[in-house]
Amino acid sequence: MDFFDFMKERMPGLFFLKIGSEDCIPGTILKRSNLRPMGTVWQALNADPADYVSSNKSANILYGTLSGSKSFKGSGSVLGILKVSGESSKSYDVDFKVSGVTGRTFVTQSQLTIQPAVNKLKKDNPAVWKIINDQLVVLECYYASSVTAVIKASGKKLAKASVEKIVEGGVGVDYQTEFKEDGSLVISNNSSVPFGVRGYVV
Repeated sequence: MDFFDFMKERMPGLFFLKIGSEDCIPGTILKRSNLRPMGTVWQALNADPADYVSSNKSANILYGTLSGSKSFKGSGSVLGILKVSGESSKSYDVDFKVSGVTGRTFVTQSQLTIQPAVNKLKKDNPAVWKIINDQLVVLECYYASSVTAVIKASGKKLAKASVEKIVEGGVGVDYQTEFKEDGSLVISNNSSVPFGVRGYVV
């Protein structure tokens, strides 16, 4: 099964992020138009961030390996963590395999506790309510912890040197990007940049 189809089936209501961000965690408020962070629930409520702690689940949601692909022209992002900045005139295909998916959720909070508090802002703080109304409150984040990808330009697989030029690599907060001699790249130990989220719309 295709990776995206599997996740949609396994996690109903999942939003796939166009660009991943380490700032996106449970409690983040995303602008619905582009799914980019615009603040947090605790900021909106003027509450203590310590009351909204979240933690990663170590259990792998995915059993085995699933494949997927994404095509774009010029530049694009795959699974939030793989960012390609190529030539604007070229078409790129990224074929990938995911062998690990983990999640992150609140330790003590849930929609049952957050939504009533947020709804009270409509009366108690109309200015803040106007900003966050109709935006997405993140309750769960999902991460592709282990990914192997191959990039093609105009149908031809790119060599290692070409991949290194157009892919934003290096080391993140807790993940690594490794460029292989055969042109493929491996991203491992990612638990900080999500590819998708679930939540509710204010």
